[in-house]
Amino acid sequence: MKKIILLLMLFVFSLNINAQQRHAKQKCVITKIEHLVDHKVKVTTTNKCTKVITVKTYLKKEWEKLLAKRKDRAKKRRKKN
Repeated sequence: MKKIILLLMLFVFSLNINAQQRHAKQKCVITKIEHLVDHKVKVTTTNKCTKVITVKTYLKKEWEKLLAKRKDRAKKRRKKN
């Protein structure tokens, strides 16, 4: 009985640690999108884990194409899983 309780506690503890690690990975990168003039978009990506800030400026049509590609890739990933 003691062994079963011990195994159960170890199992719960390992699940808790894995959940915390996955949660920490998701919060590293933050993307902010600013619409400048009518035809430009400014994208600021902040990576808190490595402390890197990237600023890029796109034309609105280029940005829409990038978003469309991301949506297509996400759909393909969902179909595979």
